[in-house]
Amino acid sequence: MTPAKFEISAMVHRVATTDGHLESLYIETEERFEPEKVARILAGFRGEPQRLKLPTAPDEPIIVTRDEARPQTKLDRNAGTIPGMSAVVGRIRRGLDSHSGRLTLLSHNTIRGAAGSTILTAELMYRKGLLN
Repeated sequence: MTPAKFEISAMVHRVATTDGHLESLYIETEERFEPEKVARILAGFRGEPQRLKLPTAPDEPIIVTRDEARPQTKLDRNAGTIPGMSAVVGRIRRGLDSHSGRLTLLSHNTIRGAAGSTILTAELMYRKGLLN
């Protein structure tokens, strides 16, 4: 595995909400940012947990919504075949120029964030024979 060669800059604002982290992302790309292509790539992503069909791995780790008013924490935090284990992405748009884009991302902070990621990691380690 080769580390990605890109920089990340993040700014966080804590807003009181029940069970969900909603993020607004701004991305600069080397290639032209095409919202439909980005949506297809994200929707088609499957990782090792999906390939191994782990018990807490959702069928779609990233769910792309076309609804302009989504994702929303109350409506989408439990999306997916394993409720709360998928991220929901929407509002995919071109950014300031043809090589930048914006999107909104929602993940469940306790199911996917705290407990779920730990359980999924343990399942992956077990399946790969890394636990005794």
